[in-house]
Amino acid sequence: MSATKQSLTNGINVAAYAGDNSIFVDSLTSLRINSLYAIKNSTYEQLISIAKINPSTKEITLHRPLTQDFASGSLFSSPTITFTFPNPVTFQLGNRIEVHYHDFYNDEQIETLSFNSLPYGLKTDASIETVSALDGQFMQKLNIGMNFEALKQATWEMVVARVHSNKELGTLVGTVNLTNAHSFMILAQVAQSAGPEYLEYRSSLLRRFDEELKSTLSALQTFGTEDGVTKQKDWFMYIDIARG
Repeated sequence: MSATKQSLTNGINVAAYAGDNSIFVDSLTSLRINSLYAIKNSTYEQLISIAKINPSTKEITLHRPLTQDFASGSLFSSPTITFTFPNPVTFQLGNRIEVHYHDFYNDEQIETLSFNSLPYGLKTDASIETVSALDGQFMQKLNIGMNFEALKQATWEMVVARVHSNKELGTLVGTVNLTNAHSFMILAQVAQSAGPEYLEYRSSLLRRFDEELKSTLSALQTFGTEDGVTKQKDWFMYIDIARG
């Protein structure tokens, strides 16, 4: 197994101070909206997430203000590491990698990461647009300062866990697009944070999530016995009644 860390050459070109919501950089190369980066000076580092990029001025707006001063020349780094396996890994949930590394202060740290090896890929194309299509008032309900991409990632992990708990390893094959189910889960989490008056609405969203998830998974090709013979499984028909 090999590990590769993304290298960045970006830096701050105008001094920034604690409380600032935006900073100016010398290059926008490899910087992406809603992705996490670390800014480092000689004694401190801070994780940031980019909310907006101005390509003409090279100003980036952050989801949260800085908590420390950063002089001009402070560099960006990426916290993302990619692991590559030279040989196939046996289908299994809960594989683990033990990572030994030195942190910013050169102290050795040990972290255990878990991952799953599956014969299928779960996919989502959920976005603000797909969620807004299900609820026209979604943007008004989205809390000020909430990072949609972080919300999307957290709810996606919930969806993936639900699939793993309901399907045996080796049964599903191919790429499974769960955009609709994921969009309903995002709405349900926003409703949960909106207050007790939205609990009934959240319950209805979770029911719609279950319906979309079961509908998608029931219509897929499967390896019923992991012997390569495909079959259709769990087909069912239902009727939705919508009151206008």
